[in-house]
Amino acid sequence: MQTLDQIAQTYQWAGERYIAIMQPFAEHVFFAIATIEIIFTAYHMMFESQPAATFIGDLAKKLLALGFIFAMISNAPFWFTGLMDSFAQIGARVAGLANLSPSVVMNNGISLFQAIINSLSKLAWYNFLTPAASLSFLCGLVIYLAFLWIAIDMVWTVAEVYIGIGGGLLLLGFSSSRWTWGFGEGYLNWMVGIGVKLMFLYLMVGVGMTITAP
Repeated sequence: MQTLDQIAQTYQWAGERYIAIMQPFAEHVFFAIATIEIIFTAYHMMFESQPAATFIGDLAKKLLALGFIFAMISNAPFWFTGLMDSFAQIGARVAGLANLSPSVVMNNGISLFQAIINSLSKLAWYNFLTPAASLSFLCGLVIYLAFLWIAIDMVWTVAEVYIGIGGGLLLLGFSSSRWTWGFGEGYLNWMVGIGVKLMFLYLMVGVGMTITAP
C-alpha cells in the first residue's frame, strides 16, 4: 500500500517543479504591471497638488506593498510549500499521529478488516451464516471502504494542494496593481483554504483511527 504514498509524493514533486517553472513568468507579469501601477500612481499624485511629504509617504507605502508581493513570488517554493507542510503537521500532531499518511490509513483499514475476518474464520460454517456474523462481516467491509475512501481523499487533497500552488502562482503576479489585485487575492485565499482543508482532513482521519484502534 506504499503506492498511495508514492502517488502523493509524485504530485508533490510535480507541484514543486511547476512552482519553479512558473516563478519567472509570475515575476515578469509582476514587473510589467507594477511599472504601470507606479507610473499611474505617481502621475495621479502629482496632479493632486499634494505636499511632497505626503507624496513620498504614499509612494513609499506603495513600494513597500509591492516589495512584499515580490518577496512572496521569489520565495514561493519555500514559503508556500512550507505553509502546506505546516498545516499537515499541525493536523497530524493534534490528532496524535505523527506518521500519518495515505498508506498508513489504508493499512489500518486493512488490518481492522483482517481482524474481523480472522475472528469470523474461527466460527463453524453454520455459525458463519448467522445474521450476527454476516452483520460483522458487512460492518468490517464498510469500515474498510471508508478507510479506502479517506486514503484516496488524502492523495487527492495533496495533489490539489501542490498542483494548485504551482499552477496558480502566475496569478500572484497580477497582485501588483489595484485593478488586478483580485486575481492574486483569490489565489491567496484559496491557498489558505486548501491548507485548512488539509489540516481538518488529518484531524478527521486521526479521530477515525483512534476510534477503530484495538
